Amino acid sequence: MHRYAAVFSVSLIVVALLQWRGNAYGAEFAANADEPAHYVTGLMVHDYLARGFPSNPLEFAREFYSRYPKVAIGHWPPVFYIVQALWTSLFTESRASLLSLWRRSARRCLP
Repeated sequence: MHRYAAVFSVSLIVVALLQWRGNAYGAEFAANADEPAHYVTGLMVHDYLARGFPSNPLEFAREFYSRYPKVAIGHWPPVFYIVQALWTSLFTESRASLLSLWRRSARRCLP
């Protein structure tokens, strides 16, 4: 029993140190500085589609930006945000869900 507790304790310490070394506790969303903006922009598109196109897209974006100023339209092609909106409609809007989508997309784009 003590052996399992020791292995668990050492594993926990190693994982915590690796996370600290990788700046897991200081990053806004993930390792890339642009990812929080992509996340919020994708959520804006998701909300716009989920609400059934409630107003002019520019008015909706301005309203959304007033509450969530990380919106950054124009950095990536709009299809990415549409894919992200569809993904969050099927799955969740959680960090883990979107990181899974982004990692899948990155693997397909790499040679």
